Amino acid sequence: MDISPVREFSFTILFQLNYRELNEEDIEFLIEENSKDAKLDQKSINQSKKYIQDLLSKREEIDNNIKKQLKNWKFERLGFVEKTSLRMGFYELEFRKNVPFKVAIDESIKLTKKYGEEKSIKFVNGLLDRFAKGIYSSNEG
Repeated sequence: MDISPVREFSFTILFQLNYRELNEEDIEFLIEENSKDAKLDQKSINQSKKYIQDLLSKREEIDNNIKKQLKNWKFERLGFVEKTSLRMGFYELEFRKNVPFKVAIDESIKLTKKYGEEKSIKFVNGLLDRFAKGIYSSNEG
């Protein structure tokens, strides 16, 4: 179950940001502190930093898209693992067109599988799949 090291590192930082709102300096510090244990080269850390900053700049739109896909479920009730996996998947599906949609979904599922609960896997997969189908069907017309 190999997960891209940049994605996994980004996940760990984004997961921690669920607990509190942080300013840019705090996020930089969090990345620096976590990178000591991550065994990533500087290029990967820089890629992760860019990924995190870009996702956070679009977080409100991403969260709104997640909310639109939820059926009989409140966004606030999502666990932090699920919320983080979904944010990353939705971000990649909508804003990172160079990432194949199957890869974006698969990586989010792997992160959910590794850090979340078994029952969350189908939930995350279903939301990402529904969102991807909506994006890719609207792009064809």
